[in-house]
Amino acid sequence: MNRQQRRAAKKRGITDRDLRQEHLDGIHFAVKCYSVAVAMVLHDKLGFGPMRLNRVMGQIQDMFDSVQKDYVKIGDLEETLREECGILFKDGES
Repeated sequence: MNRQQRRAAKKRGITDRDLRQEHLDGIHFAVKCYSVAVAMVLHDKLGFGPMRLNRVMGQIQDMFDSVQKDYVKIGDLEETLREECGILFKDGES
């Protein structure tokens, strides 16, 4: 959001705190959507049942926690997947 947009939002009574909360809400929504999609693919396409699905989703959550706590960097994980599996991740741009 540029300065002009922030000023217009402030005139409408939207505070910086409101904007930050909207930003965080968007991030949480995106993470939830991606997590549900991963779980559905594991269940529907790969046949994961409740036990295996819960175990894998817990491991994914542990990985998110490790990234959040700076124990590991996303770039390092991407590099490992590229080297060991040949998987490349695009940035948000097409």
